[in-house]
Amino acid sequence: MLDRVSVQEAIWLIVRPFDELKMKERADLEQLCQISPKFSTLYTLVQSFGQMVRKQQGHLLSDWKQRVAESGLPEIQRFVKGLERDKEAVFAGLTEIYSNGMTEGFVNKLKLIKRQGWISTPASADAVCALSISIISLRERKKQACTVSPMFL
Repeated sequence: MLDRVSVQEAIWLIVRPFDELKMKERADLEQLCQISPKFSTLYTLVQSFGQMVRKQQGHLLSDWKQRVAESGLPEIQRFVKGLERDKEAVFAGLTEIYSNGMTEGFVNKLKLIKRQGWISTPASADAVCALSISIISLRERKKQACTVSPMFL
């Protein structure tokens, strides 16, 4: 069994909701939970956190953190410490219906377009170089024309 399921597949089994798993995946998951009690505990904790996120049940967060503390799984306990550092934002994310996901998506798209526009072709890189050279030459001309009052440079 363990030689059939890779680490990536096991992570995928842990993260996905049970209802979305195929019959073979469900059987693999059940076998992994029977083989390893730690895996079973990890699966339960990850699934309950996923439910909190999907159903916005922030009121269950403190109970979940208590179960993590009792689990003895240091990886998940480190995750909870990270949540504690920004607990107000985490709680808001688990309870509020508002999200800045659309805004973040647009910002990400804008940055991607900007990167593609500046770097995608050698011609655009040449244009950037030409623009910077022209700015430098304008500054030089301005310095030569304003020898009397350098404070305006």
